[in-house]
Amino acid sequence: MRWSSLTDEAVGSVASLTILLKDILIYEAKCRDTNDLPTEAAVPQQRFRKMKELGNMAADAAAIRGKSVFDESELLGKAEAERQRRIAAGISDDVEDNQPAEAPAWSELVGRCIEVCWPYYTPDGKRQLIWTEGKVTEIADGITTKRTAASRAILPAGAVYWEWEADKERNEVAGADFLILNPGKWSPARAVANAWRYSPSELRRLAAEKAKPSSSESGAARRDAPEAPDDVPAPQRRRHS
Repeated sequence: MRWSSLTDEAVGSVASLTILLKDILIYEAKCRDTNDLPTEAAVPQQRFRKMKELGNMAADAAAIRGKSVFDESELLGKAEAERQRRIAAGISDDVEDNQPAEAPAWSELVGRCIEVCWPYYTPDGKRQLIWTEGKVTEIADGITTKRTAASRAILPAGAVYWEWEADKERNEVAGADFLILNPGKWSPARAVANAWRYSPSELRRLAAEKAKPSSSESGAARRDAPEAPDDVPAPQRRRHS
């Protein structure tokens, strides 16, 4: 398979690349039908040009050539170590990495813990964005839901009633309020004011729910088995810049 050539102008042309991509798509479709698609990216390997060797290869040259072939498990371990280093340094965000691609429906948020990105000001007057965790306990229906009993205005459908815990670090008491969340600000790659996402505790809970077998999968043999204890930690308030 060649994508370009210095000696053949036909290789790398639009026509040749179109034929090549069609062949790739056909091969991919066949692999998908037989469940033979790879689950991990192939490890890139350095290729050496075959040239006539004069004499014996030096020990250091042989060592360099030997290191050019990567072991998949070794490379995966190094990649995971680098990922953890970036998370610890605040460069990457593992909470963001585990969020669903699309914002959940409003009806799915009741009882769920989410984080909202709030702007705070430090004692020296600098603006700082901080993720704050709280629990959604009610969704406005757009017909009868009001912000308070004395309010006249009806809240728009989808407004969420969000309860947060006290923050002793900032001398803030526990509270609750209706928020109008923007689906366009769901788990952005870069934190912005009023962005929102599932909290770390909720991500663990969702993963546990997904891993739990459905009633159809459990079968009659499992109906009398004792239910496994729920080891998902209770929601905790989490803040970080």
